[in-house]
Amino acid sequence: MENVPEVTALETITQKNPHVQIANQDTPRTIPTVKHTSTMQGKSTTKETFPFRDTYKIDLSSIPVMTNKNSITALQLNPTGLSNAKQLLLNKYLEDQKPDFVALNETKKQIPENFFTNYRTFSRCIGQNQRGVSLSVPKDTSCFEIKELENKKFDSIWCAVQYHKQPILVATAYIPPGEVNIMEEFIITFESAIDFAKANNMKGVLFVGDLNARSTLWGDSLTNNSGSTLERYIENKLVNILNNGENTFYAVNGSSVIDLCMTTDQLANWKSTFYTDTEAELLTGSPSHGHVPLKCYLPSFSSTEKVTAFKIGVD
Repeated sequence: MENVPEVTALETITQKNPHVQIANQDTPRTIPTVKHTSTMQGKSTTKETFPFRDTYKIDLSSIPVMTNKNSITALQLNPTGLSNAKQLLLNKYLEDQKPDFVALNETKKQIPENFFTNYRTFSRCIGQNQRGVSLSVPKDTSCFEIKELENKKFDSIWCAVQYHKQPILVATAYIPPGEVNIMEEFIITFESAIDFAKANNMKGVLFVGDLNARSTLWGDSLTNNSGSTLERYIENKLVNILNNGENTFYAVNGSSVIDLCMTTDQLANWKSTFYTDTEAELLTGSPSHGHVPLKCYLPSFSSTEKVTAFKIGVD
């Protein structure tokens, strides 16, 4: 019987995506080990890391650039499920707001690419808890997924885009409440994303998502275990939280800041604006019980104006 050469997952991705090129296959890099000290038991535990599969690079020259844009706006919302009525309201909301990226968390199902009228949607509902996430971009925006960054333990989407000749990595994810181990997995994956962005000379990483990580450092009334884990990671990395302290989830028995906008320093060093839309009625249950839309605005990367970004753990 003739020996058929094995086709690797990397080669399969390369065949499907012309923007991906194999490189440095013999020297895979690894990312730092993440350590977490449980506040409940007072024990130090170390999470094992995995080799980052960055053995391919993106040929950014063939990706069209987003033109006629002097800013970029990301919008995130946890609608806790998507009914037909919510879909209609969200479509109207997007027509009014015209964001460049739309991240939904807890979609609770896989949604089609044409879910929104003027947007192309990437959807995932494969994590252990199958809560579901989606990331949508305008149909005239060239964007493709980096599936190598997916983690089977939680739902996430990672996409590369060209913006004013400044390639960036945009992403969303959902982490269930109380799942510190999954939060640690998210941190490892986020570190991989930073490594990937650097390897491909990207401007940085822009993340928006519901991490259920509460911390007084980003405006919550308390700090939970997931928030404490995320705090320790951010304090030692060039990663910033752009939230301004406004609640993103409202409830009669107490509100919280659990939907976060995170960037690497390369993006956070540019003037940015963050706010929540408490007036929007999208059938999420807010303001009595539910999430409100989170918006993050970044100016053109070609701007010469820089400001000092809010850095967690730094006065």
